[in-house]
Amino acid sequence: TSRRFPKSDRLLGEPFVVIAAATRVAQAEVLAATRLLWESADILTSVVVGAREAADLDRSRHHQGQRGVFLRDLLYGSAGPLSIREHAAAFGLAGDRSYYAVRARAANATQRDELQTRLEASTRTYGCRPLLDLVDGDVAGIVPLKPTLSDPRFTIGFGGAHELGDLAIHVAVAAEPELGALLVERYLLPLHHEGDYGAELEDTIRVHLEAGARINETARRLQLHPNSVRHRLTRFEELTGARLDGLTVQFEIWWALAWLRHERRSARSAE
Repeated sequence: TSRRFPKSDRLLGEPFVVIAAATRVAQAEVLAATRLLWESADILTSVVVGAREAADLDRSRHHQGQRGVFLRDLLYGSAGPLSIREHAAAFGLAGDRSYYAVRARAANATQRDELQTRLEASTRTYGCRPLLDLVDGDVAGIVPLKPTLSDPRFTIGFGGAHELGDLAIHVAVAAEPELGALLVERYLLPLHHEGDYGAELEDTIRVHLEAGARINETARRLQLHPNSVRHRLTRFEELTGARLDGLTVQFEIWWALAWLRHERRSARSAE
């Protein structure tokens, strides 16, 4: 019979046989005792193997837990640059390439497992893999390829390609449709009633925020005179009743613009 740890058996058995021979123990008793040693070694081996499997399972669970925490922090903006650098390589992410943020929903747990498996398979590329997990009951994460999975059982939304550090806030915008719609109504809908001029105001506000709310930089990017920029910003304040000199208002306007851009992109993808 093959032994699981033959070297261990020899270490136990050979000294026993030597002692038994020196003390003239009966052969039948030697055989019975040798079998007992083998059984003891099997029990010990089972304990060691079981402990090792338990330790491996604990490590796997710990890794999975770290994976889920990192992904949630990344998607919701809590992961700082240091955390991203530390964990990206461990989870197979390339810091020098762009990813799509994705959130997908299925009707039940079985379909969620299938959804995650199919998303992982369809968005994997050479040298770079997706990172997906359950987040608030949905399959969410980042993928290196644009999701193309088409199945009426699943609802899938995704954002544009972004570097790892830029993903979080865009996923947060996509995950809060009610808030996005409310802010669009508050800050952008009044502009839409102004026709083409309203579109110019919207573009001016977007560029102004991207330029750090600096009028001269906004004018340079739009190739306008600074006074023309000031006039447009004043008109925006008149139409919306908002003051552009507050950081909270600026952030809310940015969120509204980001949500509107997300909606327009989703509408184009559905066509």
